[in-house]
Amino acid sequence: MLGDDTGYAADLLTEGCHHGMGAEACRRAGDFGRAERMAGDALRIATSAPPVSFTMIAPVFFCAGVLIDSISRASDPAATASRTRLARRAVSALARYAQVFPIASPASLLRRGDMEAAAGRPAQARKHWTAALAKEERLGMNWCARSARSRLASA
Repeated sequence: MLGDDTGYAADLLTEGCHHGMGAEACRRAGDFGRAERMAGDALRIATSAPPVSFTMIAPVFFCAGVLIDSISRASDPAATASRTRLARRAVSALARYAQVFPIASPASLLRRGDMEAAAGRPAQARKHWTAALAKEERLGMNWCARSARSRLASA
């Protein structure tokens, strides 16, 4: 029984990583529709169980970025609301990972800032980006620092 559960969890992790990373690759290639579908799949997987592996941090981070980016491409208020809800869920999922895996805290704060920027709240966005940069420096990391500095410089 445990072997079956472990195998199923490993399959979900693999699938979640595939969809989250694939979503970012599609976004960078300009295939926004596919990116959003893959991000939605990654989000579904990431929220189907409690965070159990730090390997899902980057896929959830990219998933959130794709979904936040999709808000600006919405064609009507209903689509904007739907995409905003999905993006918020992704940012919340990343925050859940940050509670379990502190190394995800800077990424979570960066995406919270991105969400605030997308909502037209630049002061709140700067607050989260500054916190992401400070948290990353305290943790001795450099994963989000360039992104945080770039956002702060252009805000």
